[in-house]
Amino acid sequence: MIVSVCIAPLSGQNATAVKAHVGVILDFDTTVGKITKTCLSMALQDFYAKRNHSTMIVPHFRDSYDDVVGAASAAIDLLKNVQVMAILGPQKSIQADFVIDIGDKVRVPIISQATSPALSPKQSPYFIRSAQCSSYQAEAIAAIVKAFWLETSCLCL
Repeated sequence: MIVSVCIAPLSGQNATAVKAHVGVILDFDTTVGKITKTCLSMALQDFYAKRNHSTMIVPHFRDSYDDVVGAASAAIDLLKNVQVMAILGPQKSIQADFVIDIGDKVRVPIISQATSPALSPKQSPYFIRSAQCSSYQAEAIAAIVKAFWLETSCLCL
């Protein structure tokens, strides 16, 4: 039932809306990839069902197959065949590094949650980081531990 709702056309959409084609590169076999695809589809469907906008985001999902070459291939396909205006993803820093280079060459923004400090928006004008660098997150956790706790245990899953 949920899958049919996510894939169904947007019922409340404006037929004359200008379509903004956006690529989304995910690892479909990971939990994060599956959740992201479902949530993004549901959010867009809900957003456009309740409002009448002159523009509409149309996501084009591609699987990176948990691979650098797969992510690059997905980006090239989206840019060449769909002519997307932007790309969301990929999830992993090693994949994002290559996709960002491709985005720079064709001047298309790459919006990624990759957190590697080696990926810098200062070095690439078309890269937008959608998540804070992991070191900032670690600093925040360390500050909370230092302020409120006497003992901690590290649990790695």
